Amino acid sequence: MIFKAFDREEEHMYEFQLKGQGPNDPNTDRYGLAMTLEDDFGGSIAGDVAQTPIGTLGLVVGEPFGYWFDFGDDWWHQVRVEAITEPQPKVRYPRITQRLGASPPQYAEF
Repeated sequence: MIFKAFDREEEHMYEFQLKGQGPNDPNTDRYGLAMTLEDDFGGSIAGDVAQTPIGTLGLVVGEPFGYWFDFGDDWWHQVRVEAITEPQPKVRYPRITQRLGASPPQYAEF
């Protein structure tokens, strides 16, 4: 859903980093795509992002976590948990609830 929220055009490898002190902290818990879990980008490999429900991560309101998109161009995002609510009936998840500002283009024009 973050890919969609930032209006990205092409999919690339990505991972989420939790409980760290900033981008690429070697002590962070990393959740990435299964194909990257054997690579050594530093830090502990906590799990496969596709197999880990967000509700199992123990996130709390106000907590930041990292989203690293495109391991070549290195788009680093800091995401903050704004609210945790119970799922509503007949609402499809995940979903974008709010956007602030315009997204930078995935590829800058030359």
